[in-house]
Amino acid sequence: MASPTMEREAADQPGKGAGGGGARQLVEAAVCLVLAVIVFRTFEVEGYMISTGSMAPSLWGYHKRVVCPTCRYSFAMGIAFDDDDAAGDVRGVADGDATLPAEPCVCPNCGQESIDVADVPRSQGDQLLVHKNAYKFHPPRRWETVVFRNPHRPTQAYVKRVVGLPGERLRIVAGDVWIDGEPARKGHQMQRALRVPVHEHAFAPQDAHWQSRWRAEGDRPTWKESSRGFEIDLLDDPAALSRTDDGDSRPPVAWVVYRHWIRAGGSHETSVPIGAWPEDGNPPLTSFLPVRYDPDSAVLSCTGALPDSWRRRLLNDGSQPEFQRQIERLHEESHYAPVTDVYGYNRREGESAPVAVRDLMFSAAVEVTGGEGRFGVRMTDGVQRFDLVLDVGAEQAHLWVDDDERPARSVPFSRDTLMAPVLVEMSLFDRQVLVAVGDESLFEPLTLAPLPTDSEPPRAPVKFGARGLSARVTELKMFRDVHYRTDTPRTARHGIEEECVLGPDEYFVLGDNSPVSADSRCWPSPAVHARLFLGKPFLVHLPSRPGRVRIGNRTAHIRVPEVSRIRYIR
Repeated sequence: MASPTMEREAADQPGKGAGGGGARQLVEAAVCLVLAVIVFRTFEVEGYMISTGSMAPSLWGYHKRVVCPTCRYSFAMGIAFDDDDAAGDVRGVADGDATLPAEPCVCPNCGQESIDVADVPRSQGDQLLVHKNAYKFHPPRRWETVVFRNPHRPTQAYVKRVVGLPGERLRIVAGDVWIDGEPARKGHQMQRALRVPVHEHAFAPQDAHWQSRWRAEGDRPTWKESSRGFEIDLLDDPAALSRTDDGDSRPPVAWVVYRHWIRAGGSHETSVPIGAWPEDGNPPLTSFLPVRYDPDSAVLSCTGALPDSWRRRLLNDGSQPEFQRQIERLHEESHYAPVTDVYGYNRREGESAPVAVRDLMFSAAVEVTGGEGRFGVRMTDGVQRFDLVLDVGAEQAHLWVDDDERPARSVPFSRDTLMAPVLVEMSLFDRQVLVAVGDESLFEPLTLAPLPTDSEPPRAPVKFGARGLSARVTELKMFRDVHYRTDTPRTARHGIEEECVLGPDEYFVLGDNSPVSADSRCWPSPAVHARLFLGKPFLVHLPSRPGRVRIGNRTAHIRVPEVSRIRYIR
């Protein structure tokens, strides 16, 4: 007979004793976990997979992960998973075996065309975890991503973003959502969630045909460019960078300007005075040509970026130095275009013509390494100029509008903030000027009046500069806001020409990928009733891409997890 001590020792050893041991405990734990997951999914969470790209770039449907061969920028290109309606729905089951045609695409960062993606493997759409009971505690909020049953196809689940709430009057004006006669303005974090990349300096091409979009101004620039960004040393030119005599807090003088240089294409107009056309030349007069000469005004114009072939042809028409200078000027300036609502995710075939946008965001890491001067960011919407000035010596931050005598905003600003790299962001989204340093807004956003309908979008919308400082600016990025189109492939009708009035428990929803999204703008009736909401997606989980494993002479297809795509959803 075993002693009590021996019995206790046996019970304490793994795999032995009255409790059935560790193996039994593992089995019981596994069963409990499975039951917990089943209960959790039954009552709280549901999983969905996105099949199309109506919410890109926030959420992806079936796509290919493309790396631009010119600038090495990585982006997603959407692909159709079958011949069904690709309106932006959410599918519960992935159609992973469809054979899809490969098409060349265009890099959204540098504009490189005809990128061959034939050998790029297809990735599945984002898989969402959806909180099914989220709206039992509070109704959907503006700018939230929601999953709901399509009002006109109840068997389909859709994912969109809520922009209009019950009882509101909604209209889309110049790409922005207006509610009850005022722009629906997003806060800083929501701007980050919806912003669309335009350009990253770290991925600027190095080929001879590319011109850097960020360039130091002046005949003798004081900013030095590198692959990481720009650096300025006040000792290089102390006279030009010293503080002004009156000690005001006006903007800096040594600037680096962003011009949206494009390789080709565009629908913008560029004109230069050319004078009388050379007698031996043949002036281009017809409107069907990319260039046109108006003999009455002696002005030469072109649509889009002037091709090199036309530049050479025009130069051959006259040898006069002034004529040659104006041709070169036309060629250069025509490549500076307004930023447009192009999506690298979308195929170009059949896509609506790009629209110029002004809702832009500047983002960069700024570090002051010496001096008591000022760092500034200047943005323009083509009508007004807005200057952010961070005065290190006075420890003040100011926001100036045009040439006003007083700043529109002034707040204390610690010089220590800039002694290490800190993220500085400035945006003109939703007819407001918003500035953030780090993760915090610097001051109350400045609201703006509507733009004149006949104003031209800027081709040099942003610049940054310094005076009396040594500084480094890295991680330079440009973003734009979602521009809600009024000309969708399915003919937008609601909230376009007149306001859309929402009834009780009715919501207006839009897709982030506005050119291709079928949403409240174009459905037979625009509203999504509260009873149709299935829940709030909160996590992209278990993303994967296709992979291959070769075993002898056989190849096995597997799914490779993409941990970098796991993220919370705003």
